[in-house]
Amino acid sequence: MLQIRSGNVTPEGYIAGWMKELASPMRMPDCNITLQVSESLYASVRGANVEAACAILHDNGQAAAAKAIRAGDQATLSLHHDAIAVAGLCVTIAPWRIIGSHTVPLYGERDPSLGYNPKPAAGFDVARPAAFKVDDHNRLLQRVDGSWFCAGWQHSIVGSFVVKLWEAERKEPGSFRRRIRALREVLKTAEMVPAGAKVVVFAQAPSLSEHRRRACNDFVKKFPVQMTPEGFEAVPSVDNLYYLCEFRDDATWVLPSSVEPKPAQASLFA
Repeated sequence: MLQIRSGNVTPEGYIAGWMKELASPMRMPDCNITLQVSESLYASVRGANVEAACAILHDNGQAAAAKAIRAGDQATLSLHHDAIAVAGLCVTIAPWRIIGSHTVPLYGERDPSLGYNPKPAAGFDVARPAAFKVDDHNRLLQRVDGSWFCAGWQHSIVGSFVVKLWEAERKEPGSFRRRIRALREVLKTAEMVPAGAKVVVFAQAPSLSEHRRRACNDFVKKFPVQMTPEGFEAVPSVDNLYYLCEFRDDATWVLPSSVEPKPAQASLFA
């Protein structure tokens, strides 16, 4: 499922496929949408979603439907006539719970008038974050304040970037290809972390998870460290590099003062 005829599926290729579908969607025939509260696996409304669903129904003129499902009864909406309410429910509840797969036509009439096909942006800036290579996979990126952290493997960084890309794409349609490719190129061509770097781990931070706290304790027992009020400092080595990279946001990589500072890109990573 990760392969197409031309090779690997890429994020930009995957998005392009969906943009093509959005530009010319299939028209669905009207159908009834049955809502009922249940804890079954395929329930349209589960207990945890009752109040949110009722609020959406109330806000969209479906007070009777809200009253019915709160009382444990069924409520029926029309896909066409109650489209706004149905769309609202699909924001809070998984759409497949609301609109049954049996009602979706495999083949239908394409209707571009219902589609999303914005004019591509004529020009836009492509932000390129500062990055360093820790090893073959892990990369350092800058936070907004200019400090460095290990953001994980290249593909994971690209994935996190794509998740947040929708906002820029709405403002500047068609920009997703260049933005994703620019980030991938930065990560691929990043220079190695310079010698003399150290890692400050915030082992005493109140927000540290129990899992991370145990990892910090194990690290201190296994490797040489310099204890600090915030936690400890360690010098990256072949033996401890894997563990240091796992600390992610719970650590800061301090580079030698000789390294020329690079501007952080707040639009990419916080």
